[in-house]
Amino acid sequence: MCSIFVLENAFEWHPHGNVMLMETGPGHLGIAIDTKMKSSDVKALFQLLVAFRFNVEELFMDSPIIELLVAQINKQQVNLLIEMLKTSRKPTNYNGYEDHSLTTLSSSSAIPGPFFPILKKLTITSKSNQLEHLSRLITYAVGVDFLYETQNIDLLCLKICFGGQWCQKRNVRMFKHVSRFRQWTEADSLGERYFQQFSDTSKKR
Repeated sequence: MCSIFVLENAFEWHPHGNVMLMETGPGHLGIAIDTKMKSSDVKALFQLLVAFRFNVEELFMDSPIIELLVAQINKQQVNLLIEMLKTSRKPTNYNGYEDHSLTTLSSSSAIPGPFFPILKKLTITSKSNQLEHLSRLITYAVGVDFLYETQNIDLLCLKICFGGQWCQKRNVRMFKHVSRFRQWTEADSLGERYFQQFSDTSKKR
């Protein structure tokens, strides 16, 4: 299991970024990041995710982090496509002319599969004022199958935390964000495997 969340303070950091790695239990790993991320923090986080991605079966993630991850996957795919185009061009001289036609790509050049290939359970937590991170996922041209295999998912949970008084205009916008997230995750195809939770953080315990 892997948890990725935001910390205000931590004690041990990644040597090349404000990212902390901790063992939270047997087989459980936590990754905490600073709330004010720099490019070096993003790079360090992505390197850690790449290192553990083949072993993650259950994942807990904050909404800003999943957008960051999808954006990085998008960047990776664009760079890969550019390299594929470069390597597929084979100029040859024929009667003094160069032939720059595209050749057929080999299967080894194909875009790799899902980032978390064995992921079974994904829980995403979001404050109500952070839901735009989820709404934007669909704009990256990265299908959910680049993140995980939908058919292998046993549980996809969206936890939304909101506080203060109910505002109709604000909450209409909130549900629009959720609708776009559901569209990106193909939630309707998951049936009972997808559910949402709402919690009021303004309530005093």
